[in-house]
Amino acid sequence: MNNKIKYLFVPVLMLALAANLFSKETQIQNEFNEGYKAFQAKDYNASLQKFRDVIFSKADIKLKGKAQYYLAATFDMRKDMNQALAEYGNFIEKYNLPELEALNQTAQNRVSELLSGIYNSSLGPDEMLKIIANRYAVSIEIKKQIDILEGIAGKHPDFSDMGTVYMRLGDRYLRFGKRKEAVKAYELALIKDPVKYDNAFIKKVIYFNKRILMKEKIKFVSFLFLALSFIFSLFGKPWKAISIKQLITMCGIIVAWFLVYLAALAAYYYKGIPKIDENSVMVLFEYLNRRDCSPPVFSFYWLSFFKETGIWMFFWFSTSVLVFVMFTTLGYRNIFVKRINNLAVIFINAVIINISALGLYYSIIYFDNAFYYKGYLFFRGDIETSYARYPEKFPELNMNGYNGNGDE
Repeated sequence: MNNKIKYLFVPVLMLALAANLFSKETQIQNEFNEGYKAFQAKDYNASLQKFRDVIFSKADIKLKGKAQYYLAATFDMRKDMNQALAEYGNFIEKYNLPELEALNQTAQNRVSELLSGIYNSSLGPDEMLKIIANRYAVSIEIKKQIDILEGIAGKHPDFSDMGTVYMRLGDRYLRFGKRKEAVKAYELALIKDPVKYDNAFIKKVIYFNKRILMKEKIKFVSFLFLALSFIFSLFGKPWKAISIKQLITMCGIIVAWFLVYLAALAAYYYKGIPKIDENSVMVLFEYLNRRDCSPPVFSFYWLSFFKETGIWMFFWFSTSVLVFVMFTTLGYRNIFVKRINNLAVIFINAVIINISALGLYYSIIYFDNAFYYKGYLFFRGDIETSYARYPEKFPELNMNGYNGNGDE
C-alpha cells in the first residue's frame, strides 16, 4: 500500500507544479491584459505599474516585449518625451523578434516622429540636450540630432552648457561624415567650456581629424596634377611613339631598380628588426595575430626617406612613377618640337609627377602607417578603438611631435 502511495506521489507532484506554473502564466497574462485595458482607458499610472510588473516577471519574452512597447507608449501618451525615447529604445534593442516585427517598426517610426517634433517644440535647451544624450535616439536618427543641436546653438547662444552642445554636435558630425564641421564644433566646445573640455584627449581628437583633413587635401591635389599631366600628354599621342627599343629600355630600368630594391630589403633584413616596446604596442600585435598576418611582412620599414614607412610599397610607387614619366614624356616630346621647350616641359612634367606621387605616397601609405608610432603598422580605425579602451598602452601619442595644438 505504501509503495502505491509512493508511486502516485511523483505524478501528483508534477501535476501540481504544472498547475502552479500555468496559474502564474495566467496571472501574468492577466496583469498584461489589465495594463492594456488601463492604457486604453487612459489610466496611465495604473498601466505603467502593470506593464512594469510583467517586464520584471518570469513571463515569456514575447509578452515581455509587448509590455515594454506599451510601457514606452504610455510615457509617450503622458508627453514624457525623454523617457518615451529611452523605453522605445529598450524595446528596439532587446525585443527585436520576428513575432514583434510590426511593433518594432512602429516604435522606430514613432522615435523618428518624436525627434522631428523636438526642434519646433517648446522644450528648453537643457531638456533637448537630455534627449540628444539618449543613446537609442542617437543610433537611430543622426541627421535629426544634428538639426536639433544646430537649432540649440542658433536659438540659445547664451545657454549655460553650450560646451556640451558643441561636443555632442562634433560627435554627430563625425558619425555623419562631416569631419571639417566636427573639428570646428570641438574647437568651439573648448572655447565655450574650457574647464570641462580643455583636456589632452579632446585636443588629440582635434589634432587627429585635422591631420586627416590635410591628408585628404594632399591626396586630391596630387590626383588632380597627375590626371592633368596624363590628359595633356595624350594630345601628343604617346602610344604612337613607343618602340620596341624604348620598351626594352624601360623594362631594363625597372629590373635594375628592382635589384636595388631587393638589395636594400636584404640588407635591412640582415641588419635585423628594430626592437619594439611590446607593452605599449600590445594591442597592435593582438590585432595582427587576429588578422593572421605573416610577421616578416610587417617587419620592414624604410629608415631614411620618410623614415619607417613600408619599403615594399615604396618600390611599387617609384616604379609606377617611372613608367608614368616615360609615357607622358613621349606625348610631350611630340607636342613641343623645339629642343629647349621640349626639355623644359619634360623636366617640369617629371617634377610635377614626382611631387604628386610623393603626395599620394604620403597620404595613402606614410600617413596611415607612420602617424602614431614610428611607422609601426597602426591602422587608423583600430587605433581609435584601441586607444579609447587602453589609453595607458599608448604613451607614444604624447611623443614625437604632438604638442596638443594641432602643430608638429
